[in-house]
Amino acid sequence: MMATKQRTKKPKQTEQPDLEWGQLYRTPDGQLHQYFPLHKYQRQVMESKKRFVVALAGTGGGKSALTPIWILQELRKNPKSVIIVVSPIFPMLIALQPGIVKILEESEFKGTFNKSDRIYECSTGGSIHFKSASDPNTIQGLHCDVAIMDEAGMMKKEAYDVIRQRCNRKKGRILITSTPYHFNWLFHDVYQAWKAGDEDIDVIQFNSLENPTYDKEAFEKERKLLPEWKFKMMYLGEFTKPAGVIFENFDKCIVGQIPPMKTERLVFVGGIDWGFNDETACMGGFIHKNILYLFNEIYEKKKTVDDIMAYKNFNEQTIWFCDNQRKDSILTLKRNGYLAKKTKKYNGSVLDNIARLTRLINSGRIQILGGSCPNLENEMANYVWKEDEKGITDQPVDKNNHAIDALCYLVEGAERCGLLAR
Repeated sequence: MMATKQRTKKPKQTEQPDLEWGQLYRTPDGQLHQYFPLHKYQRQVMESKKRFVVALAGTGGGKSALTPIWILQELRKNPKSVIIVVSPIFPMLIALQPGIVKILEESEFKGTFNKSDRIYECSTGGSIHFKSASDPNTIQGLHCDVAIMDEAGMMKKEAYDVIRQRCNRKKGRILITSTPYHFNWLFHDVYQAWKAGDEDIDVIQFNSLENPTYDKEAFEKERKLLPEWKFKMMYLGEFTKPAGVIFENFDKCIVGQIPPMKTERLVFVGGIDWGFNDETACMGGFIHKNILYLFNEIYEKKKTVDDIMAYKNFNEQTIWFCDNQRKDSILTLKRNGYLAKKTKKYNGSVLDNIARLTRLINSGRIQILGGSCPNLENEMANYVWKEDEKGITDQPVDKNNHAIDALCYLVEGAERCGLLAR
């Protein structure tokens, strides 16, 4: 008689009651755990062994939720870890902070939180420091075991540079979470390096719907409302250029560093697009061997010409080529010892300026220090031709272009004065 093969019953998974994120519970064998249900891409982030781990995701996809779990994971490796958590601006930091503190209070690292210094001191000797990237200098001074950059795509490159410096001594790990907002340092220095095979970087991409709680109806509504490129960036977590983008090769102008040069051989130049309710944009740099190097940006609303002159990076050595519609502001600059010149604006000057910039970009004669001019980088990546019922026209969309206009005035003026060859 043939023996029948008995089926072994799989043990039933213990179903958890309705628990809050990070809430403590006991398993049937009596062990204490915290409740962190993760989708597969969140698990990939947590399981990565790389030094730089990037969660690049659609909005609401669950990237920021990784911050407290990452902190716990790193504290369990080294209970005395010095950890820094950085948000783009102070209000975002204040919004992120309570959830992290609450989860720490429920863990074996429960300690004390100093609200004035924004430092959580763990019972094990570790510490979590909450910082804003709006002033990267406040991050200086710490040598970190771990750093977390939440919504890093909204930060300046200077913040990324400082955080790397703070982690280098201990070879600290850095978790970067963000939606791909712009083609900035996150794209050029991190994402492209990963694509090129950098062994220290791991990028995990996922869309908003990977979060099982995300509203699918809202997701599909946004797909219909937004341009395809914008939807891909904001909800699919993909770097995508707009259709009809004007400066297609602009990303090739971004450089990691500007080579050292003798100052006496440089011609310092700048461009100004005046504003008040809109941003006043100032772009500055120098010309050397017929190449324009940019590394200086002012981009502020509600600023008078006196306010602009007070900026440390607005210097008297620079020849400033200015929007000619504000003759009073140009005169004020001259009276205060600045070299200020009017630009020429005429019917067709916008298209001529686009042609000038395109020629410089395509010939490699403009180089921009990555992260030093974030608003220019953002505008150039999103500057597009108008569309009508027949398709793409030969006129640009006239908005979010103040830094571009300032650069156009700089180039037009420098060429007219013979400082930059045509």
